[in-house]
Amino acid sequence: MKNATAYRVEGESGRFEFITHKAVGNDGRVFDAARDFLVGLSGKQRYRTEGFNEIALIHGCVDMSYRKTAKALTRIRHQEASTSSETLRYYVESEGDKIIKNISEQSREIFTDYGFDENGVPFYGRQRPVPSDALASPERVLAVVKEVAANGDFSVNDLISNPVAYENPDATVNVSVDDVGVKKQKDIRDKKRIIINNKRGIDPANNYANIHNKKTKRERIQHTVAHIQSDRGCYALVGYGVAATLSLVTAFLLKNKLMRRRVVFFVDGQRSLKNHIVKLFDWSGAGIILDWYHIPKKCSELLSLAMSDRDARNHALKDVKKLIWHGLVDQAQQSLKRIDRRNIKNPKAIADLIGYLERNRNHIPCYAARERLGLRNSSNIGEKMNDLIVSERQKNNGMSWTRSGSTTLAALNAIKINQEHHAWFEKRTIPFKMVA
Repeated sequence: MKNATAYRVEGESGRFEFITHKAVGNDGRVFDAARDFLVGLSGKQRYRTEGFNEIALIHGCVDMSYRKTAKALTRIRHQEASTSSETLRYYVESEGDKIIKNISEQSREIFTDYGFDENGVPFYGRQRPVPSDALASPERVLAVVKEVAANGDFSVNDLISNPVAYENPDATVNVSVDDVGVKKQKDIRDKKRIIINNKRGIDPANNYANIHNKKTKRERIQHTVAHIQSDRGCYALVGYGVAATLSLVTAFLLKNKLMRRRVVFFVDGQRSLKNHIVKLFDWSGAGIILDWYHIPKKCSELLSLAMSDRDARNHALKDVKKLIWHGLVDQAQQSLKRIDRRNIKNPKAIADLIGYLERNRNHIPCYAARERLGLRNSSNIGEKMNDLIVSERQKNNGMSWTRSGSTTLAALNAIKINQEHHAWFEKRTIPFKMVA
């Protein structure tokens, strides 16, 4: 017999429906083709084909607005106004939620198997020594440091005493971590608030002025993006907040047997980020490298606040940058203290810069030696992942997001970058493996 409701399909060729049947056997067992043979649907749901998901979500919503994607689908499928932008938004949030849950479930299982708590910290707090093959050979390091010292007229002892170790790229995992925020959508739009207040008898002119002149910091939805790289390939992760993303990083490293190597984090100097890394990875002997680009930027900003004479500021900045490039934090601090008081208009800014260098002492290597050794000095690949996963799609003019809308879209974008969308739509699981 026919089923009363037609089976609905959302396909790459268009929306269509067809009749399904059910039969009752002699034993009274009911066979329903809509549920026993096809994917069961409820209410107004439609079965989305793999082709539709790839065209509409991966090559549509991830790259352009829901409205543009809906128009493109109409043109491709020659089916006028079949799938609206609101429907596409629902599809993205639905798929993104499932992706996030799948990765979270995998992470919990991995932590259980390896004896870690739900945050990614080992239960017994075991300290693991740095593997002997994870560091560059002392002979090679010494030879490079001598070259750097000779070219810059620095002491070899001063350069070699820098506390940041030099890793062996073949036995190291590089992790770049960075935050990215998007505008949070207001609960009640300004125009709606004006209408509501008008009904309450508030003067429209004052009401409008109060809303638009009020200097309040716009709330943001903060994501953390991590890029994992080794000689086996790379992988991108995104989560809502630092702790959540670092937890996923731990799970990924454990599953892919990468925690046996030395993990080196590249960060931009954000204090909360470094604190989380130390808290979660201190047991593993992981290292932290402060991205070189952000140090001259910070020095330039604070010296501009501190000094009144431009030429004197530029001279001081040049000296400090050269010393920090060679990992000489003590000498850089002394150089700042020797600046002529007559050129200083804001002593606090100088003190702040000295404090900044002190806080990051253990994360400032000899960048010059690292460059000669062919090691990374930058976290720019993490910032690039920010652009690809979040910024390019979600930070256009006039855009604001709900937390659910932003995180689910970012999750969908991440599986595209990791080339996992085929496996996800076909098998409904995330491989959670590096991309070669």
